[in-house]
Amino acid sequence: MKISVVIATYQRPDYLRRCLESLWNQTRKPDEIVLVIRPEDKSTQESITSFQEETKSEIPLTVAFVEKPGVVFAENEGIRHATGDILCFIDDDATAPSNWLGRIERHFKDPTVGTVGGPVLPAHEGVQPLPPGARWGHVSWWGKFSGNSQKVPGEILEVDALRGCNMAFRRELLPHFDEHLKGYWRFEDDAVLSVKEKGFRALCDPQIQVTHYLAPVQVEYKREIDPLSIFSSNHNNTYVVLKHFPLMQKVAFLCFTFLVGDISNPGMFRYLFRTIKRGRVSLIRQELLPALKGKIEGIQTYRKNHAKNKRPPFLKCPLCSSLQVMLHFASSGAIDLPSCIFRCLNCHIVFAERREMEGSLYEESYAYHQKAHEPLDTLRTQEHLQTLMKQKRGRLLDVGCSRGHFLNGLKREGWEVEGIEVSKEAVSQAEKEFGLKIFQGKLEDAPFPENSFDVVTCWDVLEHVPEPVPFLKKCRSLLKGGGILFIDTPNVESLYACLIGRKWVGFNRYHLFYYSPETLRDILRKVGFEEIGIRTTHVNLFSKEGLWRMGFYPSLARFRDFLRRKRSEKNGSRVVEIPKKPWRMGVLGICVNTLPNWILGRLLLGDQLFVMAKKGRSDEGLSA
Repeated sequence: MKISVVIATYQRPDYLRRCLESLWNQTRKPDEIVLVIRPEDKSTQESITSFQEETKSEIPLTVAFVEKPGVVFAENEGIRHATGDILCFIDDDATAPSNWLGRIERHFKDPTVGTVGGPVLPAHEGVQPLPPGARWGHVSWWGKFSGNSQKVPGEILEVDALRGCNMAFRRELLPHFDEHLKGYWRFEDDAVLSVKEKGFRALCDPQIQVTHYLAPVQVEYKREIDPLSIFSSNHNNTYVVLKHFPLMQKVAFLCFTFLVGDISNPGMFRYLFRTIKRGRVSLIRQELLPALKGKIEGIQTYRKNHAKNKRPPFLKCPLCSSLQVMLHFASSGAIDLPSCIFRCLNCHIVFAERREMEGSLYEESYAYHQKAHEPLDTLRTQEHLQTLMKQKRGRLLDVGCSRGHFLNGLKREGWEVEGIEVSKEAVSQAEKEFGLKIFQGKLEDAPFPENSFDVVTCWDVLEHVPEPVPFLKKCRSLLKGGGILFIDTPNVESLYACLIGRKWVGFNRYHLFYYSPETLRDILRKVGFEEIGIRTTHVNLFSKEGLWRMGFYPSLARFRDFLRRKRSEKNGSRVVEIPKKPWRMGVLGICVNTLPNWILGRLLLGDQLFVMAKKGRSDEGLSA
């Protein structure tokens, strides 16, 4: 594992030399040091030359020049010149302890870790522990960045943000920092949130700490409070939150940041309070107006660079071949998300950019699905069995039957069952455990004669099919006259999909198409089905899963833990639990769960589409 250390510096040769000496004294030596300087900075160039002569160039030291001012451009120039697998960033006015790189390397041996950092301790204050109950590097669901990075936590934590002068990334996860950001603020937070969106962990290790000497700033963006700094800080804070948060949290953040804000980016009420407290009306002009301008321009930067209506060039709808296609959302680069999602303005189907799913990806999809959704699948299997129990017994084909639990349940109830499954592992397990007859392969290759089944089921299959129209035509041909097709697939127009956006559970890289009630009904009519009934199923709005999907659950869990701590302190060491009253919970459940979910079902806003379509007794009127 090769480690590169990137340092951006400008006219601070004495501080830089102290930083380089700390890197030289590491127990785990860096494989490369990349220094990014401005061409006119002659004093720094002389200091670098002197350091190289003294150390005899035992550590490769690369000097890169950057013309544009600003830390983001400097760090990106360093990334372009770095060759390591791990990119470590430290400021020129900071020093690292001798075990700094060793601890960083140890964490990156875990393939789930994408970025690592630690505290930044002021040189003249020493080590200060994090107060009990305080969070380090945390971003709330409404977009507030909190946690004092100058305090040392007691253990290794998973975090949402790190300090730019003490952090490290896997090279493949950090192609560059976002150059739409201005000044010094939030570029590191933007990078950490991007890494977490890709499915990797961000860690804060209390032993990966650096000492910060806070040298004077020589560039135009200063740390002290001035209008330009206030503008840049508010611009970046707004842009980063809008870039990474789903719709509902964007709305909550905008209300919060404009009205209240935090210490670094106050809102109108906070500034008015400061004005009254200090008795200085000039604060409105000096601080409030630049802050509001920064927030507004942050919104404009987000809309300009992340607009949803950008039309992809030369892309046709895979169903209707229309060129009227818009970008539904761009990729976040997450390992479990598709590259991009598009919507056809003609037939309204939503589809992924990549439409091939062959060979190993099917096996990968099967393994992923079984690992991630097995408890949910067990519940759905029971629901599907209850639905089929209402039908007259006959011959049934389950397309995508997985390990055969659903078929086995029907077999015990007197059904004659057949299955189709592409996963060789799943077929082998189903035949071995239940003795079922399952064809291993695709539906179009199955050796079943036409008009041979009373029921065909496709549970969580249609979203994986590259050509849905031929697939549904084949299903129809296998049904007898009056036969029924059952489909279960994610609902792209569900309440959660609208609120959460690309973080919705239905969006993943194994799904090729995303259906709404209207699009699925139109396709089924096109292939000749009649009496199409569609309803939606849904998770409970205020269940753990529902709150987690909307982003509320982590905050509520912390609030619950806080109340338990306070209750424990009040009653000594013994934690007192509130006794449950079943009748009260029943009334509460009806008010906050049953009624809202019944309304969601009526409005077809649940997460899953459940479809029952009947084949006519004849083929008259079948669309081509």
